[in-house]
Amino acid sequence: HQWNVGSCLTQPLPTYCSLGDMSTINTWWYAHTEKDSALVNFEYPIADANIYAPYGMNDTLLCAYCDSIQLNGGVQFATSGLWSGGGGQFTPSASILNPVYYFSQAEKDNGFITLYINTVGGNCATVADTMHITLVTPQLNAPADFNICGGASTQLVATGMLNYNWSPSTGLNDANIANPIASPVTDITYTIHATDINGCTASDDVIITVMPMPDINFVATPLSGCKPLLVSFTPASASQLASYYWDFGDAPSGFANNSVLELPVHQYNNSGTYTVALNVISIDGCPNTIVQNQLINVYQQPVSSFTFLPHEGDVDNMLFTFYDESVNAAQWVWTFGEENAGAENSSTLQNPQHLYTNTGFFDVWLYVTSPEGCSDSSSNHIIIRGEYAIYFPNAFTPDNDGINDYFYPEGIELNNNAYELYIYSRWGELVFSTDDVHKGWDGRMQGTGSPAQQDVYVWVMWQENYIIGRQKYTGHVTLIR
Repeated sequence: HQWNVGSCLTQPLPTYCSLGDMSTINTWWYAHTEKDSALVNFEYPIADANIYAPYGMNDTLLCAYCDSIQLNGGVQFATSGLWSGGGGQFTPSASILNPVYYFSQAEKDNGFITLYINTVGGNCATVADTMHITLVTPQLNAPADFNICGGASTQLVATGMLNYNWSPSTGLNDANIANPIASPVTDITYTIHATDINGCTASDDVIITVMPMPDINFVATPLSGCKPLLVSFTPASASQLASYYWDFGDAPSGFANNSVLELPVHQYNNSGTYTVALNVISIDGCPNTIVQNQLINVYQQPVSSFTFLPHEGDVDNMLFTFYDESVNAAQWVWTFGEENAGAENSSTLQNPQHLYTNTGFFDVWLYVTSPEGCSDSSSNHIIIRGEYAIYFPNAFTPDNDGINDYFYPEGIELNNNAYELYIYSRWGELVFSTDDVHKGWDGRMQGTGSPAQQDVYVWVMWQENYIIGRQKYTGHVTLIR
């Protein structure tokens, strides 16, 4: 019988330190105890494939441009290790723990290699460890070569990498970003060096050719004049040009304000000063613009106008005064329509007078010139009436005695202008007609030539002159035999 709880009191429950059960008040045991021990060593062989990385890091990434990798194998409880796998070359051999492995071209193309290290020798069975190697190809996407026009800027855009550096930095706003703004002034080759997230690097070249800006100028003919002003434009350039776009500065002209012709012509219909612009594109695609400020000056035309007094003249009132009512006139030239007046027929005064010496109709012209040399003219008719009287005899005797043998009118200002004379019998028969003021009725019947009988006849005359216009006259005449 044994009841011993001394050492058990210090141990976590339940703990059975000796024979019996310390939770039982009374126990009875009959036993015999013997104890012996032996030391047994267990070996656990280990094979480890790594590349100087932390223990147990079997997989790795390499850049595709790498030709080899330094292996660092490890074994425990084995005599040595042996590398295998892959299609490349272990140097100096696969039987050392830390050879250099050179990739085959097929492995580079495939991008994935699996290597193994196996324990060799020792008291235990062979174990192995595996290393997966991934060959990463950097995905640098750089812009292709391109042209840029002189004085222009462009953005270089590279993608696929983590860090970027452009060289040279000439013309770049920031050489250490993926998308710098480039403003080169001459042809240049930029090289981009980039590193991806795996530390792999790549580079590429971008050639930028700077095309010259087209030189451009133009002339206009004429540069000034009176409206409407027709102006011809001629460009001048040593560069070969692909397109033209003109802006004549004449917005009120609508669509006519622009032209894509090489040699355009534009008509300015309003007075003013005009700025002309020419936009061109060279055969290389480079644009340029030239603006000539206040190039074209279009002057306002004067407006010729005048009045005169008196409104009509006569033989007693032949002095006329002329009053200029022109607009924008600086010079005046008058012609009074009286050619036989010689030098007196014209004047350069603004408000002249002219004394006419003849009656009749006169065309008066006023020619005015503006301060800029633009001209206009206007005219008016002047009437100076003379004396006017027509006399008709009331009887005639066509007996060939030389006295009153013919019937015809006489008077002042009588002429053949629309002159017509008709003579009718009392029964309305036409016995005579003429359109010649100098031809009278000889008392004979028109058509037959036989003498008309003594009687009273009706005459009708039409006459037109510059004084009274077209008038009709009627009356009676007695033929006496």
